[in-house]
Amino acid sequence: MASTLPVNGSNIYASLEYCSVACNNTPGCLSWGHSQPGDKGATVFYGACNSIIEYDLEAADRRGSTKRVLSGHTDKITSVACSQDNAVLSCSRDRSCKLWKHGCLLAHMKADAALMCGDVTLWKDSVHWVVAGAADDTVQIWKIETGFPPRNLPTLRRGRHSALCVRFHDGPVSDTLLLFVGWTSCELQILELVQESGDVSEYFREVCVLNGHKDWIRGIDVRSALREQQNKNNEKLLVASCGQDSFIRVWRLGPLQKVDDDETEVRKTDLTVNGVYLQAELETVLEGHDGWVYSVRWHPGPELRLLSASIDKSMIVWSPAEEKGCDVWIERLRVGAGGNNLGFMGAVWDPSSGDRILGYGFHGSLHLWTKAGDPERNEWTPCVTPGGHFGPVTGLSWSPRGSYLLSCSTDQTTRLHGKWAKQKATEGTNENYQTMADSRVEVWRELARPQVHGHDLFCISALSETAFVSGAEEKVLRCFNATRNFVTNFRRISGETLTNDSSAVHLPEGASVAALSLFNKGIFEGDIRAQNKNESQNEHPKDDREDFYFRPVELNTPPHEETLAQNTLWHEVRKLYGHGYELFTCAASPDGLLVASACKAQSAKHAAVLLWDTHSWKVVQRLEHHQLTVTCIAFSNDGNRLITVSRDRTWALWEKPSQGIHDGNDYIKVGQVDKTSSIHQRIIWGCAFGPENLQNNDVQGRLFATCSRDKKVVVWKDDRNLRDEARKDGNDGKDDPNSLAKSWKPSLILDVEDSARSLAFSSAVAKINDTTKTFFLAIGLDNGHIDVKRLQFDGVSGELVIADVLTLAAHDLTVNQLCFQPRPCKPPNTIVHTKANEPICLAEILASCSDDYSVKFHRISTVIH
Repeated sequence: MASTLPVNGSNIYASLEYCSVACNNTPGCLSWGHSQPGDKGATVFYGACNSIIEYDLEAADRRGSTKRVLSGHTDKITSVACSQDNAVLSCSRDRSCKLWKHGCLLAHMKADAALMCGDVTLWKDSVHWVVAGAADDTVQIWKIETGFPPRNLPTLRRGRHSALCVRFHDGPVSDTLLLFVGWTSCELQILELVQESGDVSEYFREVCVLNGHKDWIRGIDVRSALREQQNKNNEKLLVASCGQDSFIRVWRLGPLQKVDDDETEVRKTDLTVNGVYLQAELETVLEGHDGWVYSVRWHPGPELRLLSASIDKSMIVWSPAEEKGCDVWIERLRVGAGGNNLGFMGAVWDPSSGDRILGYGFHGSLHLWTKAGDPERNEWTPCVTPGGHFGPVTGLSWSPRGSYLLSCSTDQTTRLHGKWAKQKATEGTNENYQTMADSRVEVWRELARPQVHGHDLFCISALSETAFVSGAEEKVLRCFNATRNFVTNFRRISGETLTNDSSAVHLPEGASVAALSLFNKGIFEGDIRAQNKNESQNEHPKDDREDFYFRPVELNTPPHEETLAQNTLWHEVRKLYGHGYELFTCAASPDGLLVASACKAQSAKHAAVLLWDTHSWKVVQRLEHHQLTVTCIAFSNDGNRLITVSRDRTWALWEKPSQGIHDGNDYIKVGQVDKTSSIHQRIIWGCAFGPENLQNNDVQGRLFATCSRDKKVVVWKDDRNLRDEARKDGNDGKDDPNSLAKSWKPSLILDVEDSARSLAFSSAVAKINDTTKTFFLAIGLDNGHIDVKRLQFDGVSGELVIADVLTLAAHDLTVNQLCFQPRPCKPPNTIVHTKANEPICLAEILASCSDDYSVKFHRISTVIH
């Protein structure tokens, strides 16, 4: 968890509570930090879109937590490497690499092309050496000394071939630094650092080229062959390389005495390092993978063990056979085989003990295995890891009680983020879920993946604690219900009950997606019994094919990636047809009885907002006003009002009349602006209703806000005086929509630093005195920043002012949606100031999502004296 920080003199504080994001799917994008004084050596670094995530596996009572997020790149990170002193190197497609330490930027280096791989080492205790392979077929090398700018060494080239992997290592001869480069020419090049004239002239000179791979080399690692050797000049190195030919080659690099001219002896490859004759010979060729091998890593301990990761969905640990005199390497461990992922892009050892393995898959999912307690048994168990979306996150929605958050993305998945309660069961007793929920430190994790779709998802909205709707790049709105297995596991993991037992009886046990289908079919107990019966009575090979892939599981901790991918789906109960183009936005009323949806539109006919009844699943009303795509829909907290904003630069306000000339429960238009009267000059991206009852149940306290690409945020207020004048002008005082439209006026116009993409009002209101109340307004911008403003409303004058401001550099790219965690337990969401000398504390959880693939929870708080 990031520390709480006041920013720019503001009295508003912000801390990062949770960060969910996947690792980039490029080789070498994950590194495990070395153990340092004061820590447990459990910090891992991985590239996530344009940022580096620093994650501590031992934080939060060994449940893990994001330590910090390192931002600064303007394009996707392709490689992450860590030196012996935990200086972190990040290489990016933005043609630059950066060196970080303890969250601070040490050096920034620029290249002429996108960088594809990199490595960093600390040599002679004071100098960092950085190497990076670029897309323009060059290898750039920098020397970084404290207090001096980075110095660029001569560039390495090898014709029109590119370097896909690089690695530094101390040479087998004293005071030598070797650089290993794997090229697309299938050659492994070894270079030696040459220092002349007192370090004035430094460059890397080729000493050897190792051949053997039949396809591009994708990974390299080097270690000492014998750790117990004291004589540096007699040390041997083991060099491992892997490639797209699916083979792993291990070379032994060691000293060689000079051979007399009259002697004849066959040598594999001879080379000279710092004037010492060496020999490189092939130790072994390992064949066991069925696809490209992206990564090899040596075990950090004295035993010879090699970890490889491949796109064939497996990671293998290799070591020499234990028989004396046998040089055969055998497979000791294989993990991940058969998992429901698209293969591994890399894997690393825990450098402090070598008892843990961490890998990441093609879709950025992390996989952690820990060695069991018995050292004699080669048993490894999977552990909980961080994870998240691997594409831009487009929508968020809290459950009505704030028990969990739903997110959807263009990676075609919907993910559910909930709390993980540390179980405190005592011996001989069952877990007390209420005690867990009350006494724990909140740790959030991905607990389910309710929807794995075939189209990019754009919008999502929770109907209840066990139902939601989502819209994708298709004309259909899909509705989902939770499964009984999920409800049970959610209670065990988080300590919260989503539904009572009588309601859970009617839920399916699970859900599954058939081959070539987009439909989540519910799996009931009868289906499971029939499946088990068929498995025991197979009479034909075709019967071995399963009808569905769901298997009930009992979980006490958040599920692993394999379980998330196929065992946490929700049951799809309905498809809603009615839109002519792809869905763009949707929203559910607070009571879950109505769903409003809109699609992409170029005409008024398709720009209508459809209102669906969630009991009959039929369209009960069409709200027609806009001419182009409706970009956002928002219900008020009581569900009686609805606002829509559009690409046509207008907004419309709809309300259920309690009395008047209108019959029924249909929404009527009570407010609007056109292009001439609208303050916004560009597309309006977002809208949100403010807190209710700011002025003693008077309509004058009603607020809503809109935000636009024109860098303006407008807070609109219902003015009683204008409303009374409007009533006098028409229909004998009756509420005519055309006259009521005149009652809304801008109460506050805010200029922000960039295009405003989303906004949200806090769910809690602090009562400063009998007439003054305060609350938060959060604004998400295109540059990734979130502006948090504390607004203060005077109930006597009706004036709305800005009391405090915080600018939070939360994301690297556009903030697509913001939403504060609901507080249903404290209606009407008001914190009352009871003692005259007691300061007021206002604290909220703000969820945000962005094009940088991340979902983040920020704790926003302030103290008012």
